[in-house]
Amino acid sequence: ALAAEAESELTSTGMPNTYYLDDLAMQDLASYYGLIGDAAGATRWVREAFQVSPTGIESKILDSELFDTVRDDPEFSAAVVQVRQAALIRIEAERQRLSAAAGN
Repeated sequence: ALAAEAESELTSTGMPNTYYLDDLAMQDLASYYGLIGDAAGATRWVREAFQVSPTGIESKILDSELFDTVRDDPEFSAAVVQVRQAALIRIEAERQRLSAAAGN
């Protein structure tokens, strides 16, 4: 019930409250769904977190026991690989942009 309420508030307002950032709320929702074994829910929020944060969910969290029950799900594991690859591309593009701006 709490996860559904948080999801509803996040998707309708874009922010659960003024003290909590979108990416952290999405990380928490992904972790919750991973913990209860809901691969579809975990996958959804892993992808959503990446949309609002340059790297999505922190790797330490994605690699933690929170996601053990869904780690072998094909859609979840594919989403993690895609998000990690896209994060590396984003980081490299930003590194190049900053280097060019500095004249290097």
